[in-house]
Amino acid sequence: MKDRTRALVSRRWGVSTGYRIDQLNRFVPGWLGYFRLSMTPDKFAKIDQWFRRRLRQVHWKEWKLPRTRVANLRDLNDATSPILHRALPTQY
Repeated sequence: MKDRTRALVSRRWGVSTGYRIDQLNRFVPGWLGYFRLSMTPDKFAKIDQWFRRRLRQVHWKEWKLPRTRVANLRDLNDATSPILHRALPTQY
Protein backbone atom coordinates (compact mmCIF):
# COMPACT_ATOMS: atom_id res chain seq x y z
CA MET A 1 0.00 0.00 0.00
CA LYS A 2 2.73 2.46 0.93
CA ASP A 3 4.68 1.79 -2.27
CA ARG A 4 1.64 2.63 -4.39
CA THR A 5 0.87 5.76 -2.38
CA ARG A 6 4.50 6.85 -2.55
CA ALA A 7 4.19 6.72 -6.33
CA LEU A 8 0.94 8.73 -6.19
CA VAL A 9 2.39 11.46 -3.97
CA SER A 10 5.89 11.45 -5.44
CA ARG A 11 7.44 14.89 -5.56
CA ARG A 12 9.01 14.03 -8.92
CA TRP A 13 5.74 13.10 -10.63
CA GLY A 14 4.94 16.16 -12.73
CA VAL A 15 1.14 16.18 -12.74
CA SER A 16 -1.38 18.72 -11.54
CA THR A 17 -2.49 18.70 -7.93
CA GLY A 18 -6.08 18.01 -8.96
CA TYR A 19 -5.08 14.91 -10.91
CA ARG A 20 -2.89 13.70 -8.05
CA ILE A 21 -5.75 14.08 -5.55
CA ASP A 22 -8.17 12.35 -7.93
CA GLN A 23 -5.82 9.39 -8.16
CA LEU A 24 -5.46 9.29 -4.36
CA ASN A 25 -9.23 9.49 -3.94
CA ARG A 26 -9.64 6.51 -6.23
CA PHE A 27 -7.02 4.40 -4.45
CA VAL A 28 -7.30 5.20 -0.75
CA PRO A 29 -11.02 4.57 -0.02
CA GLY A 30 -10.83 1.08 -1.48
CA TRP A 31 -7.76 0.26 0.54
CA LEU A 32 -9.23 1.67 3.75
CA GLY A 33 -12.50 -0.21 3.18
CA TYR A 34 -10.59 -3.47 2.77
CA PHE A 35 -8.52 -3.04 5.94
CA ARG A 36 -11.14 -1.25 8.06
CA LEU A 37 -11.90 -4.27 10.24
CA SER A 38 -8.32 -5.13 11.08
CA MET A 39 -6.77 -1.71 11.68
CA THR A 40 -7.35 0.68 14.54
CA PRO A 41 -8.36 4.35 14.16
CA ASP A 42 -4.90 5.32 15.43
CA LYS A 43 -3.28 3.73 12.39
CA PHE A 44 -5.71 5.52 10.09
CA ALA A 45 -4.84 8.84 11.74
CA LYS A 46 -1.12 8.21 11.19
CA ILE A 47 -1.72 7.33 7.55
CA ASP A 48 -3.79 10.50 7.11
CA GLN A 49 -0.99 12.58 8.65
CA TRP A 50 1.48 10.93 6.30
CA PHE A 51 -0.68 11.74 3.23
CA ARG A 52 -1.07 15.36 4.28
CA ARG A 53 2.66 15.75 4.96
CA ARG A 54 3.52 14.30 1.55
CA LEU A 55 1.06 16.61 -0.20
CA ARG A 56 2.53 19.61 1.64
CA GLN A 57 5.99 18.50 0.47
CA VAL A 58 4.71 18.37 -3.11
CA HIS A 59 3.37 21.93 -2.85
CA TRP A 60 6.62 23.15 -1.31
CA LYS A 61 8.62 21.62 -4.15
CA GLU A 62 6.29 23.16 -6.74
CA TRP A 63 7.13 26.57 -5.28
CA LYS A 64 10.74 26.30 -6.42
CA LEU A 65 12.10 29.77 -5.88
CA PRO A 66 12.26 31.41 -2.45
CA ARG A 67 10.35 34.45 -3.69
CA THR A 68 7.58 32.17 -4.99
CA ARG A 69 7.40 30.46 -1.62
CA VAL A 70 7.16 33.78 0.17
CA ALA A 71 4.49 35.07 -2.21
CA ASN A 72 2.41 31.90 -1.90
CA LEU A 73 2.75 31.87 1.89
CA ARG A 74 1.61 35.49 1.96
CA ASP A 75 -1.36 34.54 -0.22
CA LEU A 76 -2.28 31.82 2.25
CA ASN A 77 -2.21 34.54 4.93
CA ASP A 78 -1.57 32.16 7.81
CA ALA A 79 0.15 34.39 10.35
CA THR A 80 0.58 31.51 12.82
CA SER A 81 2.64 29.38 10.44
CA PRO A 82 6.19 28.78 11.69
CA ILE A 83 7.32 28.39 8.08
CA LEU A 84 5.96 31.83 7.28
CA HIS A 85 7.99 33.35 10.11
CA ARG A 86 11.15 31.69 8.81
CA ALA A 87 10.54 32.69 5.20
CA LEU A 88 9.58 36.33 5.71
CA PRO A 89 11.74 39.11 7.06
CA THR A 90 11.03 40.51 10.51
CA GLN A 91 9.61 43.73 9.04
CA TYR A 92 6.63 41.89 7.54
